[in-house]
Amino acid sequence: MLKATMVAALISSIIGFSSLGFSGQASASKPFTGFITGANIGISHMEVNTHQGSVSDTGMNYEALIGYRVETDNHWVWGIEGALGDSRVNIDTANSQLDFDYAWHWTVSLGKVIGDNSEQLIYLKAGVGGIQVDPVVHGVAQAVDNYQGGYFGLGYERAVSESLSVRVQATYIEYDPSFDQQQLNMGFIYKF
Repeated sequence: MLKATMVAALISSIIGFSSLGFSGQASASKPFTGFITGANIGISHMEVNTHQGSVSDTGMNYEALIGYRVETDNHWVWGIEGALGDSRVNIDTANSQLDFDYAWHWTVSLGKVIGDNSEQLIYLKAGVGGIQVDPVVHGVAQAVDNYQGGYFGLGYERAVSESLSVRVQATYIEYDPSFDQQQLNMGFIYKF
């Protein structure tokens, strides 16, 4: 149910962004080429499978990012991106509590510039992500665990000027066969 809601929210956001009436300033060159920095904020859903069944929680996540992208003459965009952030998700089980905190990822992306003014980008990304888990068992803090896993995403970005764009993206991270995370983020990108 939550996955369907997140996909519906992504589609709704894409429709909303694509209807924004910007002047076309970004089409003078390649608005998706260069060093980038930015930030994303959104919702995060974590699901953990235990021997007692599946438990989950939804919370907020935010991240700062850096990267580099190149737009080719035929309007394909290749990129690399890294991010560091925080995920405010806490899962309570019968005997323990799991606090999911600091998160990171490195991804490569491939996108296609679309639209009459070449101001819109749809993209796929894949890479590796990690998260810190602070477990508390029977009220006693345990050693911090760090998990890494596959990171997959898709998104939509709209250039609002030569150096600024807004985006919406959905991601899926499988840290371990026993737990995964889905995110729906909105953010901005500033190009140097």
